[in-house]
Amino acid sequence: MGGYTYTFPGDLDSNSTIKNAGKYINDFFKYSTKRIDSAYAYNNTLQFRSRHLVRGDIEITFKKFSVGYTIYYASFPEKIPQIFYLLDGFLNYNYYDYQKKHIKGDLVMDLRAGYDVSSKLRIGFVCKNLTNHLYSTRPGIMEAPRNFTLQLRYKI
Repeated sequence: MGGYTYTFPGDLDSNSTIKNAGKYINDFFKYSTKRIDSAYAYNNTLQFRSRHLVRGDIEITFKKFSVGYTIYYASFPEKIPQIFYLLDGFLNYNYYDYQKKHIKGDLVMDLRAGYDVSSKLRIGFVCKNLTNHLYSTRPGIMEAPRNFTLQLRYKI
């Protein structure tokens, strides 16, 4: 399975010109393959929106064994409120450095494996955030680090 979502986060309240469908569609395609420049982003787009999202999942099953792999990519948002940059000194955290490291977006991968012991019992192993990638979907809210889960499922 897989999917791709492209979103143009036009702020219709702050920029009445993009309420015009033609202007909105023009900007939608104009910025579909390049980053929105900061002046346009801060005046015309909604904050914290990732424009490109990609998800993919593949699973292979052979007899009683299964192995699966999941991939998730989100582009870096173009509009982050200025308060996050202004608070850098108070929070002892440099958001500019984080932005430079993640400007091309974040890629996260998961891996899973399972074995059907019987028709009612399954044992599985899941590794989330396989590469232990440090990322945040919103400033100040770090996502989960790598974790391992051992599952035991029994059907009643």
